[in-house]
Amino acid sequence: GRFVVDLSAMPSSRSLAVTWFDPATGAAIAKDTISAGSHARSFIPPFSGDAVLFLEDSAGHARSD
Repeated sequence: GRFVVDLSAMPSSRSLAVTWFDPATGAAIAKDTISAGSHARSFIPPFSGDAVLFLEDSAGHARSD
């Protein structure tokens, strides 16, 4: 079902690639890129059952700590 992710740890100048993974079928579904920043964002899996959400910095920035 619906859940919320707090994206405030990243600057709003960054964007995130969104991919859903269905562990039952192995299917991956890419969605539109979203902005990071100081807000929480609601997500709803595009299929029923178990789902994994991958949020990846689309610019490929690595953590420096």
